[in-house]
Amino acid sequence: MWLKDKNLILYSVQQGVQRSITLSFTNQVIQELGATNMVIGYSSIIYMLSAVSFAKLASTKFLELLTKKQWIYISFLLLGIYCLCVPLMNSIILICLLQLIPGIGTGILFSLLTTEAMQSIPQQKRSTAWASFLSSHKEKKSLFKKKAS
Repeated sequence: MWLKDKNLILYSVQQGVQRSITLSFTNQVIQELGATNMVIGYSSIIYMLSAVSFAKLASTKFLELLTKKQWIYISFLLLGIYCLCVPLMNSIILICLLQLIPGIGTGILFSLLTTEAMQSIPQQKRSTAWASFLSSHKEKKSLFKKKAS
C-alpha cells in the first residue's frame, strides 16, 4: 500500500539519501583530510546528538514557531547548504560542526515527514504500513551505503 503513496516514497528516499551523505560521504571527506577513526566517530556522535536534540524539540511547542511546511522547507534548505559546504571545507573541525545541520534533518524532518506521510493511510492500516516502511528501511540503508561506497 505504501508504494502507492508518493509522499511516503519521497520521504523514505530522502531519509536514505540524507543518512548516506551524513554517515558515509562526510566520513570519507574528513578521512581524506586526515581524520583518525576516533575523530570520525566523534563526527558521527555530533550528528546523532543533534538528531536526538532536534527530535526532542520537534515534540515541544518549539515546533509551533513555524508551520510544518516552513520547517520542512528550512530543513531541506539547510541540508542543501550542508551538501554544498562539506566538499568545500578543508577543516575537519568545521565539517564536524556542520554535522549539526543533518541532525536537524534527522530530528525534525524525520518526525514531521513520517507524520505527514502517515496522514494518507487509514488509521486501521497504519501499523501495517509502518511495519512495511520499517522493513524496507534496512534494504534502503544497504542500497544507499553500497552506492555511497
